[in-house]
Amino acid sequence: MTDWNAFVDGAQHFHRGNYAKSEEILTRLLLERSDWKDVALVLALAQLRQAKFSNARWGFLRTLCMAPDQPMAWEMYGQCFAHMNLPERGEEMFRRCLSLKSSSVASLRSLGQILVTRGQWDEAERLLRRLVDIEPFNFIGHYLLGMCRASTGDREGAERRLRFAIVGGLSAHHLPYALLGYGRCLAGRGRNGEAIAVLQWSLRFMPELLDAQMALADLDIGGVQSSGDGHPVFLEDVRATAQYVDYRGGREFGRPFRILARIGAHPFGHFIVGTVFAATIKQQFSKSHLTLEWRSGRAYKRDIVSINPHIDDAICCDDDGFAESEAAAGRPNPRGAWDDSWFDLVLHPSMAIDVRLTAFEDSARLAIPTAQVAQLADRLAAMGVRPDRWFCTLHYREPTWEHWLSTPVRDIEPETYRNLAEAIVARLGGQVVRIGHRGMMPFPEIDGFVDLSAESTMMQAFAVSRSRFLVAGPSGPSALGPALHVPTLVTNAVSMSGVWRRADSLLTQHLVTPGGKRVTQARAIRQGMYSTSSMKYLLEQKGYRLVRNNLDEMIAAVSLVSDGNSEIRDWREPGPEPASRPPNQIVWPPPLSRPWRMLEFPELAPRFAVLD
Repeated sequence: MTDWNAFVDGAQHFHRGNYAKSEEILTRLLLERSDWKDVALVLALAQLRQAKFSNARWGFLRTLCMAPDQPMAWEMYGQCFAHMNLPERGEEMFRRCLSLKSSSVASLRSLGQILVTRGQWDEAERLLRRLVDIEPFNFIGHYLLGMCRASTGDREGAERRLRFAIVGGLSAHHLPYALLGYGRCLAGRGRNGEAIAVLQWSLRFMPELLDAQMALADLDIGGVQSSGDGHPVFLEDVRATAQYVDYRGGREFGRPFRILARIGAHPFGHFIVGTVFAATIKQQFSKSHLTLEWRSGRAYKRDIVSINPHIDDAICCDDDGFAESEAAAGRPNPRGAWDDSWFDLVLHPSMAIDVRLTAFEDSARLAIPTAQVAQLADRLAAMGVRPDRWFCTLHYREPTWEHWLSTPVRDIEPETYRNLAEAIVARLGGQVVRIGHRGMMPFPEIDGFVDLSAESTMMQAFAVSRSRFLVAGPSGPSALGPALHVPTLVTNAVSMSGVWRRADSLLTQHLVTPGGKRVTQARAIRQGMYSTSSMKYLLEQKGYRLVRNNLDEMIAAVSLVSDGNSEIRDWREPGPEPASRPPNQIVWPPPLSRPWRMLEFPELAPRFAVLD
């Protein structure tokens, strides 16, 4: 093959999207023809498309050394630095591009975004106005211009720009921030009901967006009431999600849809949620392969990986790189070398959160390995749990947990749950099995109470899987219940997290204003107050306080959940997975919902004046 034919072959692979193959061909060619700038440029573009920013950077630099008057090379060179979180270097390259081609849309947008991030509003606005003059339907440009206008106090101008960007079809990445800015503009103009609705929409797309949570909390503190749901009409026209459709269309095909899930979380509950989320995404495809990449450092992670039957390969990372073997977890490493381009979909840690599981009617279920069931059942019975009588599992957080700092709003007094355990045994006729960690405060002897807190994660997971229900405090192990498809009740909850299934329930702590009024659960939910960040803000900066659930409230909630699962008369026997036809597609971000049941017992609540 001639050099020219090799270049054409590499370029054709690039245009077909076969970037790895294009890189392979052009790398060989460049070793022989190091002075061929077109080869260097296309090779760098192929590396950029594979997110190999460091390699691509040198490729664009090489091109520019041979042809410094190429605007596109300067622009792409700047993109590499932007992706590597080096905005100062990126700014330099975008300015060089604009000095050669003042109408470069990508450089105007990228440089404008850097300047907005830095707060250099005047220059950013000049560049962005040039951008939208050239490309009137550049919605990112209008979004950034809206931010510039807001910085000057021109709320009406900002609102107009942001609304145009949102209605027009702003990307899912920028949409939550545009909604946040729009909501702030509405609030600044006194349109508080609409502002609350817009901010709530922002949190539907990005539940962890702290600034939106704070804005909602501020509106509530000001005594603002939203009129109904208050959904602005224009939001119905927003193209909020980008749909991915499997090109195989659900037909039989040669290779599976390949997923890499990077679960970097250390906390117990976050790690469970991450693995369940990855498995749930796998279930969306009729033929799929899931590789889980996880970090070592906590002993319980191996047991959690072992009870996830949906994982095909597992790779354990330590601080120095990949571990060589994961035989202990029963999951071999993939054979051969690969990078992200080997996969059809890469799930990053920030994507795998519990609220996103609400988008799926049937989340994946973890399961105890069949080979271990008999041994674990014998062990549970030997510890005193009667097989002919139902039991519930119990967990709450104590400050002695070694892997996390004490958190007063989530650390509950052990006596509260000791009294609850006694009531479940005496009033409901069940048994109570406590799960947790070594060092939990011992309970006095209670007939029908068994303590597994010093046992392995596998033993505790088995107990949850066989229980009528799990009752928990606001702590990570509450995720074991929904992960194993066991109805779960979270008591003393301070956020809308920890559960995600229709069978689950939340009983929240009581939020009391500085003036001594109890905020009703409905109002707190409506104003977005039940999130970790909002709660921290209200308690530490605005003088609110929390009042725990009393025993009567907790018994009422437990009775409700127990009665709803009364068909479980002894140990639960996990049934088969529900059969469903995979859609062979995913929507991102997934549409969120709140399928669980919110519980409140006003007649049993502490006696305060009520703010509804």
